[in-house]
Amino acid sequence: MFSQGQQIGFSPVITDYSTLSYLCDVVIDPKHRGKGLGKWLIKCILEYPALEGTRVFLATKDSHGLYEKFGFRKHPYDCLTIPPKEPPSEAPAPTS
Repeated sequence: MFSQGQQIGFSPVITDYSTLSYLCDVVIDPKHRGKGLGKWLIKCILEYPALEGTRVFLATKDSHGLYEKFGFRKHPYDCLTIPPKEPPSEAPAPTS
């Protein structure tokens, strides 16, 4: 989402266009929050024809009330994830 040539928001979605879509996040620049842009962006995503018929997943710690207004509900199953691995520590210098 752009305003006057500046990006003020985005919301990545990962999908297979068949069964599953994952709404990764909704980000609005703090200077532009409170104007309904996040709601508009979610509405646009959920109405996007290519996502029609897919189950839309969302994992978030906050804004549950906002997302529930769009039909999101708590899933009855717990989600399992593999966290990213810690970057390797400094590798030792090679010996000859």
